[in-house]
Amino acid sequence: MTLPSACCPFSSTEIRPREIATAVPLSAGDYPLITYTTLTGTGQFTSLNVGGAGLASGATASVVFTNSTVALSVVGGAPVATNITYTFNGSELILDWPAGQGWLLQSNSVNVANPSSWYNVTGATPPFTNTVNPATPSAFFRLTQ
Repeated sequence: MTLPSACCPFSSTEIRPREIATAVPLSAGDYPLITYTTLTGTGQFTSLNVGGAGLASGATASVVFTNSTVALSVVGGAPVATNITYTFNGSELILDWPAGQGWLLQSNSVNVANPSSWYNVTGATPPFTNTVNPATPSAFFRLTQ
């Protein structure tokens, strides 16, 4: 997939074509391409190619510019299934899942079937370490996109 040119605030006059090779099809999420602190001038992408597994079926993509990042924003498409793996290290539960695929870790200590009890675990990135609290009899985790 090749995305059209996009204007952006760069100090050079042109950003050379950028290749993104994916191991699995990209589904909904933002995938950072460039992170910066300060920029001056203007420039543009001449092209952006998403190779490898490309985009998930039904997904569309665009280049977006935020405060300090240029990212590939993917909308739609079926998420690629994944699993959470876990290990214990003393009183720590370590959860891991594939990074960079738009997964968001959620937790719930009330009831798995209660949809209002799930909340996003702020700042959770893989591998995520959670200290097991004996005073909390149950804790559940899931990934969502």
